[in-house]
Amino acid sequence: MMENRRYSILLIAFDCHYSHLDRFVKFLKKVNPLVEITLFADHEDISDDIKENVFEIIYRRYYKGYIRSKRISRVANKILLYRQFRGLLKCGKFDIVNIHFCQYYMYYYMRLLRKIGKKIVITPWGSDVLRLNSKIKQNLLGKVYRNADMIAAPSNSQLGVKIVFGFGINENKMSPLLWGSETIDYINEHIDEVTREDAKLQLGLDGKYLITCGYNAFSEQRHETIIDSISKISEYLPSNTVLLFPVTYGNNKKDAYVQLLKEKVDTLNLNAIFYENYLSVHDVFLQRRASDIFIHVQTTDAGNSTVMEYLICGNKVLHGVWMHYKWLDYEPNFYYPINNLDELSDSIITAYKSEKPVLPEEVVNEIKKRGWSGRMPSWNEAFMGLLQFNSVK
Repeated sequence: MMENRRYSILLIAFDCHYSHLDRFVKFLKKVNPLVEITLFADHEDISDDIKENVFEIIYRRYYKGYIRSKRISRVANKILLYRQFRGLLKCGKFDIVNIHFCQYYMYYYMRLLRKIGKKIVITPWGSDVLRLNSKIKQNLLGKVYRNADMIAAPSNSQLGVKIVFGFGINENKMSPLLWGSETIDYINEHIDEVTREDAKLQLGLDGKYLITCGYNAFSEQRHETIIDSISKISEYLPSNTVLLFPVTYGNNKKDAYVQLLKEKVDTLNLNAIFYENYLSVHDVFLQRRASDIFIHVQTTDAGNSTVMEYLICGNKVLHGVWMHYKWLDYEPNFYYPINNLDELSDSIITAYKSEKPVLPEEVVNEIKKRGWSGRMPSWNEAFMGLLQFNSVK
């Protein structure tokens, strides 16, 4: 194991939700206090966790004058961003430029970024690659990836395979780094202290049967399909059933989308609670622990920890098999596989009426290792290895 060394990172994070980023920053700094992190952010809603653990925050500037043409507005903003990157050259060279949720337009700045940092690392999040449906954007993003020194994703994962073959990336550039979960760390510490009934009581949902629908406010979670499926079979579910919608983050259309879902459940006379505001890790744990059933049928997923969190909190999990995770490959199934959305209603009834499948010990142990405290040392080592720091006793 390498001894911690001092290095600097310019963390570029545009077009992404920062609740994931603050955990990344917090745990990297916890694992290696010598790291000097500069964040280049595209909005000002920055958490205290980030502010307390970064050396500096640079805020992206946008053109604020009135321009009728969207194309001209985009060009003006590209010029502003170019000038900000040029301004960074005056700060001296960073050891690593780490681009999170990398977008196709970073292609236009790669020459500058090469001057700004000694090494370029891309940290894909999943949807930034898997849901890219423009050939032009795919081509430009592929050029960005081929220009990087390291890509933080296992080559044999669904996301990694898409990157390697879709972008023509040499597998040697892929690093088998995986995202961690602060919630799993918290669950490991508190799961034995709080029963499902305790969690329901603390949430004011004592005596309710809780079905959690997805985990964010993106339409790709297929909330409307889930609502329709439950509505068809509501008479076969407990009369005290309440649907939970964790919709704390989404895109700029989040509010309108959540309002649409609220109107839909009201029209169908279903009881529902929407968690729209940021939740502390304790509140996230309570919501996971209180839930009876978790439905996960989003369109694509590169592999997230949410399914794991609900499983170790004792939920009956309904999971779309088109999202394949290797750790699910145990027989018999310890979740309810959904092969297509037409069978969702029947599967919900089956899950409600049956005993919860036994979660294999191997899977429990695998999940427990997925916390950030277990994951982040590998990220720190990978960064230091990229910079060719020598191993020290």
